Amino acid sequence: MFADADETRSVALQSSSPQFAEWAAAVGNSIAILGFCELGDAGEADLHARFRAAPGARDSPRRHRGDGLLLEFGELTRRVALDGAELILAPVNWPLFPRPEGERPGEVITAMSTARTNKVAVAACDDCGVERGQQWTAGTALVDPDGWVVTAAGDGVGMAFVDIELSRTHDKSLTEYADVLGDRRVDLS
Repeated sequence: MFADADETRSVALQSSSPQFAEWAAAVGNSIAILGFCELGDAGEADLHARFRAAPGARDSPRRHRGDGLLLEFGELTRRVALDGAELILAPVNWPLFPRPEGERPGEVITAMSTARTNKVAVAACDDCGVERGQQWTAGTALVDPDGWVVTAAGDGVGMAFVDIELSRTHDKSLTEYADVLGDRRVDLS
């Protein structure tokens, strides 16, 4: 929640920043997904992979269009599933919207649908609390390839595990006659 481009630049890092080596040492043998404001194009440095968010066509003018994928766009998550993704990681900031009592956030329902329609696990890592007056959804959830929430963190910090093997070997069919990837009809799009 930056006020303007100047404030954003004040905390931006180049991808070659020594901060990344410090973070890599801290996580050791684990995988860390983090967000940062990127300053300039200093090359890949020691980064294993980089995701640049691809905001929607009407996104904030303070953000630049990137080349990453958003969970909310089904055609993009289908593409990574077809390319063999085993887990879709979605670091998100979902603003809180009103919903009926007892219902899951719509964004979590989207994650569930994404997992089910692609038969791939989804980990949505959402912000929580209030930042500069913006209430966040606290929709952090781990969804299995059948589309069911395995665990959710809500407010606060949480840790969850998913068996990636389920996405690798998981049957991509819903029934004997319906396969979510094999029965695609691209001619109808």
